[in-house]
Amino acid sequence: MNYLKNTNDVSVDINIKRIDTKKQIVTYCRIKPITSECIFEINSDENVLKIKSDNVKNQDFKFNKIFDQSFTQNKIFLMTALELIESLFLFNKNGLLFTYGITNSGKTYTLVGGKESSQNGIIYHTMSYLIGFKLFLGSEFDYVKNEDKSNDCNYNESYNNIKNAFHNCNISKENDSIKSVELKIFLRTFEIYNEDIYDLQSNSASARKYKKINLKENRRHLSFDEIALYKCKNVEETFLFFEKIVKTRSTSDTMLNDQSSRSHFVVQILTELTVNKNESIANFENTLTFIDLAGSERNKKCNNSDIKFKEANYINKSLTCLGRCFEALKLGTFPPFRESKLTRLLGEYINEENNVMMILNINPCIEDFEESINALRFSAMAKSI
Repeated sequence: MNYLKNTNDVSVDINIKRIDTKKQIVTYCRIKPITSECIFEINSDENVLKIKSDNVKNQDFKFNKIFDQSFTQNKIFLMTALELIESLFLFNKNGLLFTYGITNSGKTYTLVGGKESSQNGIIYHTMSYLIGFKLFLGSEFDYVKNEDKSNDCNYNESYNNIKNAFHNCNISKENDSIKSVELKIFLRTFEIYNEDIYDLQSNSASARKYKKINLKENRRHLSFDEIALYKCKNVEETFLFFEKIVKTRSTSDTMLNDQSSRSHFVVQILTELTVNKNESIANFENTLTFIDLAGSERNKKCNNSDIKFKEANYINKSLTCLGRCFEALKLGTFPPFRESKLTRLLGEYINEENNVMMILNINPCIEDFEESINALRFSAMAKSI
């Protein structure tokens, strides 16, 4: 077997059985550390979450994997987004990973992370991996140690697996061997706030309400040409840039969360791979999209002001529309993707040409029992697609 190894985590098998993403959204569940009475029982062997209540029907919810508090940020990256990255290069498939859950369940922590570098989330690890791969390719396939000093990860084995695939698959034909491979990486960041799109690179928080990005379509696909691209050169500069971006997204304090997301936060990593061969050049352009969905919330429970009340209504409306789309896909009817900007974006990925993953974040305290049940039912519907 092939393994990725690092100093913080146990070895993780990177040859995990591929899931047929043509038929389903791959669903994971991450349990927030428990601070009060827990309302769930976890069967780690079967990846089943069981509700400890006789009043709830369909008490068992199955996932592709359940992550409890023993799973570090890097280990979760290795078991989720890494597969999307490898599929990007091995199968030329775009990828989507989104987090779903109620407010204060750990969605932003999973994707973005905490204050310490050891708490870096999936997006940071993805950028670190890709920039390391870019350096690896630029060194004519010689060993290059990954730059992410916070985890001291060695992705070199994974890099070599992809490199070997370049030579073994139809990218390279007989007598047309690969001379060099170049990778360019770009970052696009925006948010969907009150059903409007804002470029987080070109707008300050105070001026954002004066400038909106128009959502356009090109050949039945969404076009984001108006949104600025950042070219990723090295890990340090890219991390500093992304830290500034995270601070510009719309957040506010509520009764449930002192840094509650008031928008859907979208991060797209665009890759341009150029394979130079003896007789030809092959180009591959792909996109990895990460969406930190704002959490659904009840206005009465949060005691929201007029502004927060409006924000919550827009959030809940778009999430409800997403639920209707998934329900339609489950039933085999036409999904109403065009009813919101969030679902229009997700609709670009929900097909056999892309890989889609969802991480359901759960706060297992009894105070959030009803909201957590609804989130679990949503995940079950997503898994059934």
